[in-house]
Amino acid sequence: MSDASDGFASAYTAALVKHLATQSEASLEVAADLGRRALAEDVSILEIVEQHVRIVSELAAEQGPHQSRATQEAALPFLLQTLTPLHVTSRGFADGTRSYRRQLSRADALAELDAAKTRFFQNVSHEFRTPLTLLLGPLTDLLADPEATIPVAYQAGLEEAQRAGRRLEVLVDALLDIARAESGALEVDPEPTDLAELTADVVSMFRSTVENAGLRLLVAVPPLPQPVLVDRERWVEIVSNLLSNAVKFTPSGTISLALRAAGEQVELEVADTGIGIPADQLEDVFARFHQVPDVSDQFEGAGIGLSLVRDLVRAHDGEIGVRSSVGEGSTFTVTIPMRTGVADARPLSAPAAMAVVAPKTGAAAVVQFPAAKGVQGSVLVVEDNPDLRNYVARLLHSDGWEVHAVPDVETALEQAPRMHPDVVLSDIMLPGRSGLDLLRTIRAADNLHRLPVILLTARATAESTVEGFNSGADDYIVKPFDRNELLARVRIHVELARLREYALSQAENAVANLRAALATNRQIGAAIGVIMATEKLTDEQAFERLRAVSQRTHRKLRDLAEDVLYTGRLDI
Repeated sequence: MSDASDGFASAYTAALVKHLATQSEASLEVAADLGRRALAEDVSILEIVEQHVRIVSELAAEQGPHQSRATQEAALPFLLQTLTPLHVTSRGFADGTRSYRRQLSRADALAELDAAKTRFFQNVSHEFRTPLTLLLGPLTDLLADPEATIPVAYQAGLEEAQRAGRRLEVLVDALLDIARAESGALEVDPEPTDLAELTADVVSMFRSTVENAGLRLLVAVPPLPQPVLVDRERWVEIVSNLLSNAVKFTPSGTISLALRAAGEQVELEVADTGIGIPADQLEDVFARFHQVPDVSDQFEGAGIGLSLVRDLVRAHDGEIGVRSSVGEGSTFTVTIPMRTGVADARPLSAPAAMAVVAPKTGAAAVVQFPAAKGVQGSVLVVEDNPDLRNYVARLLHSDGWEVHAVPDVETALEQAPRMHPDVVLSDIMLPGRSGLDLLRTIRAADNLHRLPVILLTARATAESTVEGFNSGADDYIVKPFDRNELLARVRIHVELARLREYALSQAENAVANLRAALATNRQIGAAIGVIMATEKLTDEQAFERLRAVSQRTHRKLRDLAEDVLYTGRLDI
């Protein structure tokens, strides 16, 4: 639209939104008034149609395919009523109508594509559930069986596998909920609940995780005046997602949670002293699959947690908001109506969904496995996920390596000069500086620049591989990896590095010998010059004299030459 039409555009937007909410005759009369205004202000039909399509598309983007189609149909009478005063028989109107129909067709195609995406999420999520059940069922039974004899060497690995499976199960459930929300089928089953007690139970499941991460947890959950109608499982998801986010993005400091009655509403507030969110990203923080640039390279995540929280809060007729400052932290506020039912709140059961809490990234900072018998060498592992860090460390140690495993670049750079590892195995996505930053620092260090570096990453794109090799990586291994392939690559690169060091040392020795030979030749040549001058001999005669004395006295030519240069004559 032109600058002159901005005022009309704002008025049209407000009136259309109100019409969609009421769909009354009065709103259609407003549309006719807008048409007369457009005629007076020389706003073209095409501009009106384009403005209309933009508004409807933005509204439909937040709805499922069925709702979006209903929104488009409800908006059409408003558009037609607006266009009526603008000489409906004119070609401009016909062109505008055809343009709108084309836009509507495109919107339908996008809605169908969106529906296909939703079906895909649903199908994939369901397909994941069967193998997850077959994996977690026997694994959980084995770990829970008091009579099962599990070798100590396998106990930690099985527990890590169970935790990883549970986290994958949570992710699959989240994807399924997102698919339901996209299709407008996300439902809640509210019942009268002691919300303060339920919230306190969820927080208690997080306390050990927060404390192990070196953070303080402040909780203010006083009793509410009455039970609140909520879906208990969904409320657990809301609280746990917000707390997980706080732990994830708070390197140090405090996490606080407060629940309070605010008039006819209940307010949940989760605050942290973490890295914060840039102001220009706040509007998109609840968008589906959105991740803050730069931060997404340092922290694992799919960008669905906060989006799912928003959907669950809206399903309770509530709202969620956020305040944040970079470097100071974030505060998320959830507000839901304080509605209650006739029945009393039934006793709470343990929030089972909270039994799985992902360990804090970087926890248990340094893992060390000393040299084993027949050790092959030493490996510095840099991995922020504690379960994976422990697994890789045990795997390498079982193959005969001395292992130092650390969670971040800073610790790795402290350890490397001290331990002089034979190879570095580093993840790319790390908190703070990345694995590529570590690689570049190593390549720039005089005492480390020839150290083999293998990058370990979940990014399987050609661009990521090229970036790693361009930065000086010796190899690039994509997760999930085969244990035997990982061990083989580590061995190969250590052997290649040793061969390279041997070849370089041989070359350096050869250069040193050549320099010594050249120095000796220069010394002998100078001595021959002295003999030629003092005894009036040719160069051949002078060399023969020097050689004859060397043979007779059993002294090296170099030593005799040094004497000649010192005394100025050849003593027989």
